[in-house]
Amino acid sequence: MPLYPYWEDVNEGILNQLPQAMPNQLVLDVGCGRAALGAAIKKKGYQVWGVEQEPAALEKAAPRIDKVIPADLHDIAAVGNALSGMLVDYVIFSDVLEHIYDPIGVLRLYLKFLKPGGKVLVSVPNIANWEARLKL
Repeated sequence: MPLYPYWEDVNEGILNQLPQAMPNQLVLDVGCGRAALGAAIKKKGYQVWGVEQEPAALEKAAPRIDKVIPADLHDIAAVGNALSGMLVDYVIFSDVLEHIYDPIGVLRLYLKFLKPGGKVLVSVPNIANWEARLKL
């Protein structure tokens, strides 16, 4: 199975934005892939749920985080049903939004799952970094 698109790297930029968890804080990692980031977030004390559709990634993610919702990230009904009315402290989109046709629309849809005062953390690739420039 090829490594891309489900890297085993942890997005340190996202991870560093999360303080040590308070009791019962929940993170929703949208497009969690193999859940390398989710596993690192879990070590900070958070309950971590992921949204992922790729079967091979689901299998790898399942033992790493608390729950994986097997759905396309656009399937808001499936995500809502899985959450069963629960609200989350953080929604994370780590290197996901650049792959979809309406990132702003998707972001807006996920806001309804946030607790009051909750945060959305987003990371997109930097095309100006040296590695990307070399590939161009």
